[in-house]
Amino acid sequence: MDATAVLVERALSLGFRAVKMEVIFGDAVSGRGLVDCIREGRRLLGDDVVMLVDFGYRWHDWRDALWTLSRVEDCDLFLAEAIVQHDDIAGHAKLAARLQTRVAAAEYSATVHECREWLERGQVDVLQPDPNRCGGLTELRRIAELAAHYGRPSSRTGRRPGSRSPRAGTSTRRRRTLRSWRPSIRTCTSPSCDESSSVQSSRSSTAGSRSRSRRGSGSSSPRTSSSATASRSAPPHPAPGRATDGRPSREAYRSATSS
Repeated sequence: MDATAVLVERALSLGFRAVKMEVIFGDAVSGRGLVDCIREGRRLLGDDVVMLVDFGYRWHDWRDALWTLSRVEDCDLFLAEAIVQHDDIAGHAKLAARLQTRVAAAEYSATVHECREWLERGQVDVLQPDPNRCGGLTELRRIAELAAHYGRPSSRTGRRPGSRSPRAGTSTRRRRTLRSWRPSIRTCTSPSCDESSSVQSSRSSTAGSRSRSRRGSGSSSPRTSSSATASRSAPPHPAPGRATDGRPSREAYRSATSS
């Protein structure tokens, strides 16, 4: 609880008026230990801060969950989420019928139709759809309208507002990395590059002469010079410290800025 106390103090200093406490301890803490932990969290927050509790789908039997939650109802919890297994609709319904605390669910629902089942069969008090699972913002809006029709609040879960999904964030970073490193890939300042460029130029000149000899010597095309062909087929290598598009290379930029 020492680490929790530090987090609570920081949240209060930043002006938060609602705090969710995650009591995801598995078998390391008993049900009675959870009761003491939640009571201590309410004491640290005070009576004026809204408190939510996340159990991380701790229980498989709704009766075990009822034993714990019924003993912390005087802590004035706004809601309890992830209580029993995420697909146990009947268990959520039995808890919702016996508790004063709001029961939240539907985090893993994929469509508005599944959320309707949670409202009608599961009798949950709060829907928590995830836009990464339910079909994006359009389906999220439909779920919110459905919850309002039933007189229930809807609160999105998942990542914080403004953040990208893991896949989108990774692909964006990858594209930016390729753009920033592309000039260094096209730049070569080693003397060996000049040698390889000369070899490639001579090979291209020989290949151009052979291809013209196969087509015959009767062509009146003015482009008969092997040197001109070599210059067209193999453009000269950029000068040391310059990229192929004329921009300074990363090494030249660093040396200029460091000096």
